[in-house]
Amino acid sequence: MPAEEAHRARRLGSTPSEDALVLATLWVAPSARGSGVTSALLHSVLRHAHDAGLRAVEAIGARGEAWPCMLPEAFLIAKGFVVHHNHPRYPLLRLDLRQTARWQDAMEHALEGVRSVLRRERQPVPSSA
Repeated sequence: MPAEEAHRARRLGSTPSEDALVLATLWVAPSARGSGVTSALLHSVLRHAHDAGLRAVEAIGARGEAWPCMLPEAFLIAKGFVVHHNHPRYPLLRLDLRQTARWQDAMEHALEGVRSVLRRERQPVPSSA
């Protein structure tokens, strides 16, 4: 949601940044948890924000016991988010999409190097007969 619509974050005492998309909730069925669905949904949100020209995604995390529709702070941190506004139970975390884009560019460059080596190794070796 756009920052101006993030009423829950404001009630928790944090004000989302105007340059960010706010991820307030995300729910995955218990039977699908641990299968990568949550990461795939988060990736989709990041892609949407990037395509919309936003600079960041901010998410309301949960520390300790939380509602089932809130992402754990530890999950968000593992995905590259950092605490933007601290709160005892529901911190606001931020992921700068420019950092993500640079990381993706670096990974693509590294993968291309590996592909190049693999292509050379697949070429037949001339026989010395």
